[in-house]
Amino acid sequence: MAKIFWIAEKTGDSMRMFAFNKKRKAEEKAMELSSDYDQDFEFGVKEAALDGEWGDEWYYDGIIDAKKCFVLYREDGMPHADGAFVDDAEASRWVEDEGYDAAGACFPVKLKGGMGSVYMSSVTEGDGTELWTFEGGEVYEANKSLKHVKLFEQFINEAKFVKEFDKAVLDAETEKDVLKVYPKAEFYVGKMSHFFGELEPNLFFKAYYAKYYKQDTGKSIKGDFKITSIYSEKGSNYVNLYVEESAVTESSLNESDIKFKFKGKTIKVDYNSIEVEDIDTRDYPDFSDAFISYAEDHRGRELSDEELDVLNDEHYDIIGEIIFDRQLYM
Repeated sequence: MAKIFWIAEKTGDSMRMFAFNKKRKAEEKAMELSSDYDQDFEFGVKEAALDGEWGDEWYYDGIIDAKKCFVLYREDGMPHADGAFVDDAEASRWVEDEGYDAAGACFPVKLKGGMGSVYMSSVTEGDGTELWTFEGGEVYEANKSLKHVKLFEQFINEAKFVKEFDKAVLDAETEKDVLKVYPKAEFYVGKMSHFFGELEPNLFFKAYYAKYYKQDTGKSIKGDFKITSIYSEKGSNYVNLYVEESAVTESSLNESDIKFKFKGKTIKVDYNSIEVEDIDTRDYPDFSDAFISYAEDHRGRELSDEELDVLNDEHYDIIGEIIFDRQLYM
């Protein structure tokens, strides 16, 4: 069972409902709404009249336990959330048997990006994270055709796998050097010790800044950085075309580097226990949806959801480090 934190904003006959995997995200949304209406309330208030322009405006929130999926819906002008379904097939049967006066959407218990929403007015529209929507006892599958068109276009336009590269770029130590070899190269915002770039379509590189390159390999360079690997995407995987043998592939992070304070206590995190979820390879190299879903302290105690929220907030930069160091994008 998983906790789902939900919020509803009602304006007249229209309603928008939000669902979150993390309480912190729900609290942030509640704060955003209270700021929009210049009112003082927070998540957990359950119900609050909103001082808006359109008269009948209300805020609602709640928490449910969900198994494989859950539904957010409006019935008799009120918001509801239900997670007591074995799967979405059972939820669909419930809609057909009992949901003839309701409208809403069914969501997987693990939400993409940690959030999902549905808007209910004269029509019912999900935000794309839903499994399906429903109105008047009828279930409507998410727009699969549009998804298939997107995938087909992606297939047609997908850059071809690059088998070779100009080895002169391995001597580059500045952006100017790289651009002499690959004039259309792009440089992405990186991490503290390294960054990534694209030399040409589907030909990527990883480079360490001079300070960390020396720290990892013992070698000094005159320029700004040193390219340590070049790779290309083939299917859903990345294939290395070059990896510098002397480059350290193990993480430079260790247990003592990852600490945070929680309720006045300092917690040391066991780096090797950290698990990361929601790694979307299409969002390479940012992986903005990725988050730490599990971790233990240095004594082997599992961190609570609240502690994980703080860890994600204070050490968000290590998520990218972990993804690349463990090659979780492969």
